[in-house]
Amino acid sequence: MRVMLILVGFFGQAVGVASYPFMTQLAVQGRLRELNATINKVLIYLSVVIPVSILVVVLRHEIVRVLFERGRFTPTDTQMTALTLACLMTGAIGFVTQTVVNRGFYATQNTWLPTVFGSLAVLLSLPVYWAGLQIWGVAGVGLAISASALLQTLLLFSVWNRRSRNREAASVYRAYAKAALAGLAIGAILWPVHHGLRIYLNRPTFFQDAAVIGIVSAGFVVLTGLWGWTFKVEAILYLAGRAASVPVLRRIRSGFRQVRSSAK
Repeated sequence: MRVMLILVGFFGQAVGVASYPFMTQLAVQGRLRELNATINKVLIYLSVVIPVSILVVVLRHEIVRVLFERGRFTPTDTQMTALTLACLMTGAIGFVTQTVVNRGFYATQNTWLPTVFGSLAVLLSLPVYWAGLQIWGVAGVGLAISASALLQTLLLFSVWNRRSRNREAASVYRAYAKAALAGLAIGAILWPVHHGLRIYLNRPTFFQDAAVIGIVSAGFVVLTGLWGWTFKVEAILYLAGRAASVPVLRRIRSGFRQVRSSAK
């Protein structure tokens, strides 16, 4: 749960907190159409969480070993925790987007609807918790948590769209469908790469796990960049632009340019 919440904090909380003052200003001024446009754009940007979640699923064993496997935390515990982490990552996008959708209601000074529908989603998920625990054990609890988060966010976003007459909500659903397909395709490519590395590095030590995480993550960055560049995915292009503005990367890029100029 803590590993999954790292993703929520990095994307959802950071974006939600940063966008909330602007959303509140638009709500106070009665500019509901612009508020809808802002929420839609933020949610579309957050679609990148889906491919990142799939990356975590691919690297789940290495991540858990690096973070926890020491002392009384055994390889058996790693197997159980890694499986539960994979189940939780299926609902990470629900937790992330929830932070933005909730703030849309808060910006319009409506705090009771998120509370009511959040409670309703939890109540509706209780049978799923019981069934998951009976069938899959602790992994089933992870799936139930994910189902509850996704259900709560879908309910809240649907209510928001009806109350605010958000006519562009379909663009958000399309962006998430495309991100899911891209994430599955990237995961399908990285899975055999990960498997091959695990065969070659057959002793799961800290440094070998860290190497696998680094290599697979680098491949993920390249593939995600190609996806964003090929299909002109605004969120990926924006993140690439922000990364390119980091001083260290700017200096590296400037160095490559100087080398090419000297070669010419």
